[in-house]
Amino acid sequence: MPELVGKEFRFATHVPAIYNVRPDIHVIKEILHYSDGSTKANLRIIENFKRPIWITQPHHRNHIEKKEFESMDKLNKYMTTESDLIHTIKMRLNDSRYSTAKTLRDVRDNPYLYGVDITATTMMKHAYMQKYPNCNTPYSVAALDIETDIDTDEITIIGVGMIDRFYAAISSKLVDGIPNVVSQLQYLFKKYIPSQTMRESIVPVFELYDTEVELVRAAIDKLHAWQPDIAAIWNIDFDMSHMINACTKDGVEPKDIFSDPSLPVEYRDFKYKKDTDFKITESGVRKPKGPHEMWNTVKCPSSFYWLDAMSVYNFVRVGGKQVPGGFSLDHVLGKELGSEYKKLKIFNEDDRANSSVEGTVDWHRYMSHERPLEYIIYNAWDILSMISLDVKIQDMSISMPLLSGPNDFDIFNQSPKKLVGELFFLYQEKGLVIGCKANQQDTEDRSLGLDSWIKKSTQYICPLI
Repeated sequence: MPELVGKEFRFATHVPAIYNVRPDIHVIKEILHYSDGSTKANLRIIENFKRPIWITQPHHRNHIEKKEFESMDKLNKYMTTESDLIHTIKMRLNDSRYSTAKTLRDVRDNPYLYGVDITATTMMKHAYMQKYPNCNTPYSVAALDIETDIDTDEITIIGVGMIDRFYAAISSKLVDGIPNVVSQLQYLFKKYIPSQTMRESIVPVFELYDTEVELVRAAIDKLHAWQPDIAAIWNIDFDMSHMINACTKDGVEPKDIFSDPSLPVEYRDFKYKKDTDFKITESGVRKPKGPHEMWNTVKCPSSFYWLDAMSVYNFVRVGGKQVPGGFSLDHVLGKELGSEYKKLKIFNEDDRANSSVEGTVDWHRYMSHERPLEYIIYNAWDILSMISLDVKIQDMSISMPLLSGPNDFDIFNQSPKKLVGELFFLYQEKGLVIGCKANQQDTEDRSLGLDSWIKKSTQYICPLI
């Protein structure tokens, strides 16, 4: 039997404690490495993980300004869970001004507080990187795409795919009255999906469902079964918002679909956080952001991390040349892979489907009403072309994980925060602890380019591994 020789950290999700319901939880997606070269995905649950914070010793509290860092011998270290972080800070500061504090923002202006801008998940990731430095494999990537009825806004198709598989959950209303739907779709898949893709190794699966929430559950269940590291959507807000709405309309909590089914019910959680749609320039001007400049995040304990592939494409290239022509999937495919990878063209020039611009409201209405089977294949191509794109440019499988260093993917778009995570471990090597950011808003652009990352630390030993 092969021996376990290493563990590779993918990401971790923090699930806050709820009194009398669940403890503080971290769910880690890791890849187990064995002596025979094989690997296995694993979800690891850590209860009540304690991370350090540092507070200046009373006899060294002789300054009123915040410091960038402080020597460890002038600080007291305290251990706390993420859920108890604010309570621990209030108790250890012992200052009545913070008695009503509820968030980190309420206490971070204190000049004697250090190391609190670093999350427990960052410390976990760094610990894995230190103990198993040779465990580095590309992330596995799945893609998801939905189609909706133009008139009712209901979800009609949810497709998911990976490099060697494809699955589509289809509304029965979309194909009502069409005979032999599944066999026809399998034929059209082979006919229209370009042969230069991974088509030859894929046996597509198509299933019909009556309600929107059934479509969502079926597609997400496939992802749970496949256990990719990344679940990618091009322009995530459209698809995620519709899937959440489908759940809530049917009285289903998204956490019960999106959380890994192996987790106890009380450990499940779900939060979709939409990024602000504006940024503040150095001159203080409020400037709108395009969808590719937003970093929308999903907090949910599962075996895959949700990413907006369009935003990843943008932020991996921040600091380099701007992408001319915009960030539509069609344009990026043409730029990176060539014109043969652009949106699927499956009709003759005289077909009504080509009489209006592809992707417009009229085009989608015609396709869903008059050519629903081809519309489903169109959805499949959107997914498989996204996978083909990452196979070529490796943004999600290699570049983004590498450029994140020890930091959470949640802050990949925020270079200053990533830099703090890197400096934390560098300062530790020198016997120092980094301070925490004051509350006043920094007006600098958060997207400052691609950062390097620190490889070794000895001062703080994570108790996790």
